[in-house]
Amino acid sequence: MDSYFVEFPELSTPKIILRRLKVADVPQIFELYSCEDVSNYNEMKPFEVVAEANILLRRFRDKYQDTTGIRWGIFSQTNEFIGSIGVFSSAPISARGEVNISFEVSQKLRGQGYASEAFKAIMEFCQNTIGVYKIFAAVPEGKEVAAKILKKFGFEVEFEEKRYNASLNSDLNYKIWSVQTPGVS
Repeated sequence: MDSYFVEFPELSTPKIILRRLKVADVPQIFELYSCEDVSNYNEMKPFEVVAEANILLRRFRDKYQDTTGIRWGIFSQTNEFIGSIGVFSSAPISARGEVNISFEVSQKLRGQGYASEAFKAIMEFCQNTIGVYKIFAAVPEGKEVAAKILKKFGFEVEFEEKRYNASLNSDLNYKIWSVQTPGVS
């Protein structure tokens, strides 16, 4: 098993720390996913009770345990919760494979460069540590901020699709963005 699935990889930049989310973070996870803008981006209804945040944290841990995902909490250097970011795959994550990336930033902290900084750290981790071949991101229609960040990191729209979302009981239009990691072929 790869070392990043033995010991959770903590990453840091001058501005942020990316670390494993803990039970102590559940109140902040609840607050983040209670926001309609964040929950709709993730194809779910806004959280109404704290138990939903506990379930989501358990899902993040399960994906890490079965090696199909790594989800980091994004924290400032002063330990303020900013959001979360992660990579996941339908198969175990491995070198020369493909992953999907997704992220959320608290509404009150948007526009301060945190998402870009976290995104850059994860892109470097995917390329240099895991050695993935390609990274995908599904962006719902109307989420221009996410599209702007993807463009900044060389992502291009690969295709568009419509997905039915049972929890929202509606069809959602998505652009599927991708980038091939440099140096991996």
